Amino acid sequence: MWDALLELWPSPQAAVVGMLSGLTLYLAAGMTAATLRERGWRVSDTRKIFHLTIFTGAALLRWQFNSGAVAAYGAVVAAGVLFATWQGSRSRIFNALARPSDAPHERLHVLSPLICTAVGGVLAHLIAGPLAGVAYLIAGWGDAVGEPVGIRWGRHRYRVPSIGTITAERSWEGSFAVCVASTLAAGLGLVLAGKTGPDVVAWSMVLGFAAVVIEAASPHGWDNFTLLVGTACLTRWCVG
Repeated sequence: MWDALLELWPSPQAAVVGMLSGLTLYLAAGMTAATLRERGWRVSDTRKIFHLTIFTGAALLRWQFNSGAVAAYGAVVAAGVLFATWQGSRSRIFNALARPSDAPHERLHVLSPLICTAVGGVLAHLIAGPLAGVAYLIAGWGDAVGEPVGIRWGRHRYRVPSIGTITAERSWEGSFAVCVASTLAAGLGLVLAGKTGPDVVAWSMVLGFAAVVIEAASPHGWDNFTLLVGTACLTRWCVG
């Protein structure tokens, strides 16, 4: 455990790579989301564009470099989100991340997923080690598609646990999209991690189904944490 924690401390090279990658993707994803929001796109779309980009970047860094680079990357992205949240409605990026339906607690529902992601990302590393990138991709891709699909095509809705006064619902259509995207993400992640053979298909399907169950049962705003930790545990158990 201690050795795994030490791996999160980046070398000078990993720190530079991670910080530059974090700054680049934060600005690229954030300004793209902000521009689209100002052109009339839903926050459910712009928020998930940011989410998808940041999680995919973390997964690619994990495979191309190491967990230290991911830690530096995450620190820069977190600092950017914190600054945007501090600015509130004055920040174009915050406006692209804050759901109107979360009013008057928009800041809380931007910060709570950030905290869940940070804690979940560290735990995923401690649990799955080199395979943590699989959990990053599943959480990034699966969670990114559920809300936009559910808003557009969701006709069969169900309630999910909620902490606080926000009433949260999801749809079976959105959950199906989560399952498909998570399965594809798991397959890609396992291949990038060097896994081959027919078992990869079976593992991907198991992880995709698990992801939709975890996401459906997660309280509003907590699915980043539960998806990261849950799929990391299952990846470690299934793949080793």
